[in-house]
Amino acid sequence: MPTIAAGNSEEFYVPVDSTVTFTQAAGFSRVGVGVRTGAATVAPFEVRGTVSKEIPGGSTVFVESVGGALQYSVSGDGGSAVGIAWGGHATAVTAGAGALQWFTIGAATFQMRSDGAFWRMLAPTDFFMDTVSAPGATGTSEQTLKASIAIPAGFLQGLRYLSIKALFSKSGVTDSGTTRFRIGTTGTASDTSVYSGVGLSTSSRSVAIETLLLVASSTQLRLLAGQSASNAWSGAGLANGYPSNITIPDASANGLIVSASVTMSGSTDTPNVPHLIISGY
Repeated sequence: MPTIAAGNSEEFYVPVDSTVTFTQAAGFSRVGVGVRTGAATVAPFEVRGTVSKEIPGGSTVFVESVGGALQYSVSGDGGSAVGIAWGGHATAVTAGAGALQWFTIGAATFQMRSDGAFWRMLAPTDFFMDTVSAPGATGTSEQTLKASIAIPAGFLQGLRYLSIKALFSKSGVTDSGTTRFRIGTTGTASDTSVYSGVGLSTSSRSVAIETLLLVASSTQLRLLAGQSASNAWSGAGLANGYPSNITIPDASANGLIVSASVTMSGSTDTPNVPHLIISGY
């Protein structure tokens, strides 16, 4: 818990709406709060004993410890590495431009910054990771082997790009396999394909594929690059020579599932997706 020594002054920033608790065992402290534009004002006050105050996000708190040392804690503190689950946070609009907040999605904890409209990643981050082997069966129908990664509503449009990485494999060297990534609300072959390619050639037992997608809007993704260990997306089949936008369900209103699937050319080899990782910035 932060401590301000007797006779010292300090200021700290509160990025999201929070309860700040001040504790002073001896003496007293003076506290002033500079709130963001449009927020309810907080009148200056003194701390003797324990005092809790609701502080609007985007505020700066000024403390002068006149007597003994003062301790304070902030619930929902954006400076704490204990993340808030996505969906239980203040909006980026409410928090205000410049506010910082730690979030937790799945097993990942990371910090984001408000630009006044969306929460934005501060650095490229692996925020979803499924490393459980997912073997399929023999057959020539499309098999969705991983569909466990769900992007919560309102998260995707805060990213500049989305990266989908997977390792695809098969049991032998008889059949080839068409590999796909899909994004949608069902986690099935009915979802929108955002990458498709014959990643598994007849002689290949495995291939690692990464697809980069620009987040153009909450309903539009644009393929930046789809590549494997042996080839790169060429733009073939598009009159413009560059990828057009891919329409997906509205990410601001829907949780979206990222899935990996394989369609085998024959019924001899069995496909597998040992891992699927989702990153973004």
